[in-house]
Amino acid sequence: MHLYTSILILFFFVYNGLIQLKNKEAVSKADQITFILPESNNLQWINFYVAVGAGFIDDSIQLKYPKNKRSFDELFDAEGPSITILPRPLLIEFASEGKEIKAIANLLENDPVNLIGNSTVVQDRQVDSSQTVAQILEKLQGLRIGVAPGPVTRLKKLLEFYGFDPENHFKISITGGRQQNAAFEKNEIDLLYAHTPFLEDALVNQNGNLLINQSNGSVPALSERAIHFLAVKSDQLEANQAQIQSVVSGIYRAQVLLKNDPEEAFRALMKSPVKYASEKELRTIFDIYKNAVPSTPLINPDFSKELDLLPGHSPVPSSKDINYENFIDNRFAQFAIDTL
Repeated sequence: MHLYTSILILFFFVYNGLIQLKNKEAVSKADQITFILPESNNLQWINFYVAVGAGFIDDSIQLKYPKNKRSFDELFDAEGPSITILPRPLLIEFASEGKEIKAIANLLENDPVNLIGNSTVVQDRQVDSSQTVAQILEKLQGLRIGVAPGPVTRLKKLLEFYGFDPENHFKISITGGRQQNAAFEKNEIDLLYAHTPFLEDALVNQNGNLLINQSNGSVPALSERAIHFLAVKSDQLEANQAQIQSVVSGIYRAQVLLKNDPEEAFRALMKSPVKYASEKELRTIFDIYKNAVPSTPLINPDFSKELDLLPGHSPVPSSKDINYENFIDNRFAQFAIDTL
């Protein structure tokens, strides 16, 4: 009888433990945050990957990469907590559509697109990093600039800001995707105006030279902005407040780490799930983009600057018809700053 009783007691504890474990896993899965990222190899949201690699954001999160807008909508509208990274044109588009969405953290404040040239350009035009942006552009006049359709408006803003006519002083060639690097390799263009991953590819593998670094804030017209955001569905702000706060606080800790200890931030980046072609390329783009990260995740609700810089193919909503402050919630960012 004693043995039988002992077996029953043991069975009870094992069974009860399994039930609790199953319930815990079910709760954990239900509470697990889904992160919706536009791409898996884009360091424009470098502070997100640093936050994950450093352990500032729970590494049990699910990362999803929608292939198109329909796929994005399905993921974003699914049940359960989710946070997405939104480029500014999409946030502006969603705001113009009245979509129930809130931006909760700024991930990038200086432009990720930079101007590079090949060694021949640097030698023939006698360009070097000690010169001002205006002096460099003056020496580069007449050259062919390759640029994807999206950043064309920013290229024109760069040139016009320093008094140059994009149509007459330069030859702009619209070249998208990997064709940018192919054109640069074949000398079909002299200069390349690009962001990651095309930027680091040209610098590391194609003997490119960084001529104008917009990511360090050297071009006032393209710096101190709100470029990429963390965003959530409006109805999740209260329902998942603790989880959202944990993520935004993690982003802020990553931003502080990037400013105060870049080497530790890079080590964290190496531990993150970001995909990259080589460590040299990752290091190259890290050294450029670490200076594009804002000091805090607070979002400036004045979007007038962003409306002028929307990609050429994006519709431009009337700023006077939209109150962008209704699509921003800085409570989480402010709390993160106050409590670090």
